[in-house]
Amino acid sequence: MAQSKTTTARRREVRRNLPKARGAWREVLRKPEIGWSVLYAMVFAVVATVIASPLIDRARPLQLGQAVEEAIVSRVAFSVVDEDKTRMDRRVAADKIPPYFKASGSLYDRLSLDLETLPSTLAGYEVLEDVPKTMLVALGMEATDAEETAAQKETRLKKNQRALDALRRFADSEQPQLIARWQRLAPEMIDALFDTPIIEETELQAHLRATIVIEHPKPSPDQAALRVKSSRAVLSLDDAAQLDIEIDQIAAGVPTDARDAVTAFIQSGLEPTYNYSAVLTESAKEAARQAVPDRIEPLNAGVVLARPGDNVTQTLKDTVEAEEAAYLAARSPMQRWLPRAAMLGLMMIVASGMWVYFFAYSPRVVRNPMRAAVLTALLLICLAASVSSSLLWPDIVIGSLTFPVLFAATVLAIAYDQRFALAMGVVMALLVVVMLKLPLATTVIVIVGVAAAVMQLREIRSRSKLVIVGTYAGLAMGVTAAVVGLAVKTVWVDGVLQTVLIDALAAITSGFFTGLLVQGALPVIEKLFNVTTAMTLKELNDVSHPLLQRLAHEAPGTYQHSLRIADMAEGAAEAVDADALLCRVGAMYHDIGKTNKPMYFIENQAGGPNKHSKLSPAMSLLIIVGHVKDGVEMAREFALPGVIRHFIESHHGTTLVEYFFHEAKKQTEAEDKPSPSEFEFRYPGPKPQTREAAIMMLCDCVEGAARAMDEPTATRLENLVKTMASKRLMDGQFDDCDMTLQDLSRIEKALTKSLCAMYHQRIKYPEDKKLSDTATGKQTAAG
Repeated sequence: MAQSKTTTARRREVRRNLPKARGAWREVLRKPEIGWSVLYAMVFAVVATVIASPLIDRARPLQLGQAVEEAIVSRVAFSVVDEDKTRMDRRVAADKIPPYFKASGSLYDRLSLDLETLPSTLAGYEVLEDVPKTMLVALGMEATDAEETAAQKETRLKKNQRALDALRRFADSEQPQLIARWQRLAPEMIDALFDTPIIEETELQAHLRATIVIEHPKPSPDQAALRVKSSRAVLSLDDAAQLDIEIDQIAAGVPTDARDAVTAFIQSGLEPTYNYSAVLTESAKEAARQAVPDRIEPLNAGVVLARPGDNVTQTLKDTVEAEEAAYLAARSPMQRWLPRAAMLGLMMIVASGMWVYFFAYSPRVVRNPMRAAVLTALLLICLAASVSSSLLWPDIVIGSLTFPVLFAATVLAIAYDQRFALAMGVVMALLVVVMLKLPLATTVIVIVGVAAAVMQLREIRSRSKLVIVGTYAGLAMGVTAAVVGLAVKTVWVDGVLQTVLIDALAAITSGFFTGLLVQGALPVIEKLFNVTTAMTLKELNDVSHPLLQRLAHEAPGTYQHSLRIADMAEGAAEAVDADALLCRVGAMYHDIGKTNKPMYFIENQAGGPNKHSKLSPAMSLLIIVGHVKDGVEMAREFALPGVIRHFIESHHGTTLVEYFFHEAKKQTEAEDKPSPSEFEFRYPGPKPQTREAAIMMLCDCVEGAARAMDEPTATRLENLVKTMASKRLMDGQFDDCDMTLQDLSRIEKALTKSLCAMYHQRIKYPEDKKLSDTATGKQTAAG
């Protein structure tokens, strides 16, 4: 019994000391990646909902010619402007406007001046014989009857002399009352003349109505400039009899002796006093139209505004917009916030799905919080651009849909890969279509554009590539927009075909400008997402780069070694479908750290003394290992991309510096000391993180070993490659990269092929016997 109690107590003690089991989900949730993912998903959902807020309350926009998919019923009572009746009322109001005539200002000024100065002009002539003939004609004093008798002539001359004397008295300085009288009479006669419109017969026939409106050239302060005149008060310039009567009445205040001369003088220079003014008439009609109020038609709730299949016209579009405005104004707080809560829930679902996709297919987004932040910001900025542009330019909503989505997909194809960019492009297309409340068919347009762009972006080797990609994507979207528009819209409705063409042009233009924008922003994209495009790699591969020039001059052996490795790495990368250009550029820069101490490396000694013979193995180790650190520092100094710096720091991984390790072992054995640890003679790493870096590591060690062979035959080279690859594999140097055994086998074959090409044997040319004997005889004689 005592033993049983002791056993039970011991068991309880063991259970207390055992670690408590935790659920698998709890362990997963404790990871920092989960916290960052939840945070970014929530930020994306909240900000996206805020961005979509201006459009949440807006109903799906109707486009001219679009077939109504479901019945549109008024939800509240509202009033709508009856455009047809309003247009009719305004047309009637405009038709009631009489024609407007504008005075001839030049005629008014000329007649005023001539009439006012007439007495002073005639004051210098005492008898008729002194008056110029032109003046006599103007005054009507010339004979009009060719068969005039002497008595008639004498009577006419006496009458004309009396008229001349009467007019001259109005300029007599000794009779100021007459001068003042004429100065009053002349303007009165001109005003009276312009108070009765005299118009060309052709204009009367074209524009005369029951009434007309004239604009007097110089109205008096107590009179308006615009005056309404009856058609009966209007005179034709061709009606001479009526003109005589009218002008006689105008000159009634002139003394009898001078009256006929004054009337003749006025008629001699008479022209139409008023001319038809299209500008004044149209301005008055427009004012009349504007003064007509809108014809308001009340509609009750429950009225069917459109039935399924109806074509959208401008009138229907205006009616639906009026109903929507009335509905939004009558909503309760619950009705206002419920759609926003639903949008937030939708965005949370989309954001969660995106992060699940990241965990499954793009873990580097999850592992790097800054990369995730940049990605989230990019997607939100594109959503904001889409929404804001749709508000600013609602007539080209296709551009608001295609441009931001295509830009985001192109950037992601550059920063990540084609599958990732295509997936995000589809998600963005669906989000934008939901936010803008566009028909689902429009999603096809942007998805086609995203696919056309992404499939061309495997690598970017020239600056024009992005513009070409954008142009092709724009053309694909333009064709798709035209097809979709013709399929879902009724093209025979006025303005619909034009709308379809505008959408197609907007899609083509957005694709082209997306290419231009991405091309200009490419350096920023590379910096933000820490990626290096093929175009940048081509620039780095230029032998005129300062680092490569320095390597060629200060360490020529290392430079030639890098060239050979670059060729080998490029061929091996092509064999496993890796980035061949990246391998080549990484190989060119992997040993730049040797430029600091070039003579401590065998390839630069050119058969001279080995500087390591005077150093201890430990000191030699520091120099050999130091070229990696020196290379990384030089890469940072010259702003080489991070992916190239990884080639420099990982091209030896954590391998053993075997030569100096064995030298150190010999030295310690001779001195009877403990053997050194392998760890002390290993490179600090890191190991290669990518297949490209692993390929470069293998090329480096294989090329060095092959160069040390005495007779590099094909069989020996093949065995050497397999041995070195197996050695690096067993040493764990490929543990951190995604290289498979199948990849390694293909790389081995590619390296063997490259080495055989480098170290191929040549046929020994036969020697000429005569030349050989001559040379031998000369040597004998010299001896």
